[in-house]
Amino acid sequence: MAKLEINLLGGLELRLGGKTLSFQTRHCALLLACLAMTPEMRMTRGQVTELLWPDRADKQARGTLRQTLYRLKKVIGDLEPSVLNSDQCHIWLNAEAVQCDVATFRQAVTGNDDGLDKAFALYEGELMEGHGAGGETFEAWLSDERVSLRKLATICFLRLAASRYADRRFGDMETTACKLAAIDPLDEAAYRLWMAGLALQGRRNAALAVYKDLCQLLQSELGVEPEPETEALYMAIRDGGLPSADETTPRHADEIDRLIGRRSREQLEPMPTMGSTHSDGSSGLPERPYVAVLPFDTLSDKSDREHSSDGITEELIAALSRGRAFYVIARNTRIHRSGPRGSDQESERAVGCAIRSRWQCAPGRRPFARHGATDRRRTRSA
Repeated sequence: MAKLEINLLGGLELRLGGKTLSFQTRHCALLLACLAMTPEMRMTRGQVTELLWPDRADKQARGTLRQTLYRLKKVIGDLEPSVLNSDQCHIWLNAEAVQCDVATFRQAVTGNDDGLDKAFALYEGELMEGHGAGGETFEAWLSDERVSLRKLATICFLRLAASRYADRRFGDMETTACKLAAIDPLDEAAYRLWMAGLALQGRRNAALAVYKDLCQLLQSELGVEPEPETEALYMAIRDGGLPSADETTPRHADEIDRLIGRRSREQLEPMPTMGSTHSDGSSGLPERPYVAVLPFDTLSDKSDREHSSDGITEELIAALSRGRAFYVIARNTRIHRSGPRGSDQESERAVGCAIRSRWQCAPGRRPFARHGATDRRRTRSA
């Protein structure tokens, strides 16, 4: 079965059976890209219109969405199994029929050295580089996603460079550092790895030239001098203090600290996963609190109410995700952690939630949230 390939790192390319797909409007490709970036590759119609056509009236935006779906299904609608699906509330991609480089990259980053090599090859540039809808809402979403992926790539390349240093693969270490510097041209840790990689190959003059270029860049952009770790490495290379590739190379943590700095080295530790804890019993997640919107309790005996409650849940997650004071747990994690009534505390411990919210929905009533013992009525109708 040929899969729809959605490649978003370094551009926006859609391929099927080895051929590049083209559409009448750019919003066709952008819709597929947005779906591929979301948990479970699924969005509500309201989420899509708000993201791609925020300046249009709701009725007009939904009409444009219907036209976009029609154009897409003319191109990929005959595939079996179906790639693109929709109902009155939702639009989604069949995950088994789609391959997205962003999803593959995210999985590879948390893996072993082989996974890091794969992630390194996949990250060919910024997310959807050169593409945008032009609207403020979409650009804000795209910027946030780019920052998130850039941070993942930085961690990946730091870990990979450290691994290649320890394995004495200094040429590969240099290549990794170059790509790391391209992500953030002012990241001195990347330049230190670059300089060390060159020096350890015996290319001392090239390493010193990288240092001079960095000094000029820091002066022109920030008006500052290099960090003490960078100057110390420069003097060690200048004075012949680094061993050459045919000598025994230290592999302990202090040596990595000297190259990239202790603060950067903290990122080389394995990335925490949901439910992970440290040896002291503390959460493996960052101090910034996590928020999960737990599943609705549908008090109606009508089955069609489940679609409405799912739509409200997804819209709440999307709205909360725009805040920067906390992390919002992805919808697929929420569903995975959900369980019968009374399991909230176990779910909270698993995802490190600092705020507890349970939403309820009943026929003819407005939903409300409980934060601790306080009920706050919401104005949004179910």
